[in-house]
Amino acid sequence: IIVAHVRRQYHRRFDFGQGSPLGWGEWILLVLHFCFNSYPIQAVATIMTTVLAIMLGGFLGYHLRLAAINITTNEMFKFERIECYERAELEKR
Repeated sequence: IIVAHVRRQYHRRFDFGQGSPLGWGEWILLVLHFCFNSYPIQAVATIMTTVLAIMLGGFLGYHLRLAAINITTNEMFKFERIECYERAELEKR
């Protein structure tokens, strides 16, 4: 449905030499325009899901890194405090 709608909009706009062919950015905007006008709830849910997936991906990456170096989250935060304390002590000398 989306592809058919985008093609109709494209041909309606550019068939008679009224403009140049669409670039990638314009295609994306045309598809987003169609999605938000035709299916607003699903479009918002998709964007929210994408943002959540990116955030959870970062969280997963951080914890996979911790697992790879074999420490817990608690140990990591304590280690960062110890590093800050040691830097402060070194600067005093």
